[in-house]
Amino acid sequence: MEAKQHNKCLKLLLHRLTLKIANCHAILIIIIANIIRFAHFKSKEVITKTNNEDGTIDISTTSVPVDGRFVITTIFVLPPLIVIFLLIEF
Repeated sequence: MEAKQHNKCLKLLLHRLTLKIANCHAILIIIIANIIRFAHFKSKEVITKTNNEDGTIDISTTSVPVDGRFVITTIFVLPPLIVIFLLIEF
């Protein structure tokens, strides 16, 4: 009896519609992740705190630019991959 139920579950999981729905969800998650990556394009400010000998504290901020590989991947690699995934799926 257990083998029949296992076989039914496996059949349902490997059904074309189930796989298409799973792939569409994966593509949607990749699209959302790519949109979130755009939010990280602005440079980040790092605050540094130094203690002086007289007991005072100096606070300074420096701007850290975004890595070029991150920008290239976000703009030129992921969108074509998303298009390829969609074309393959449909």
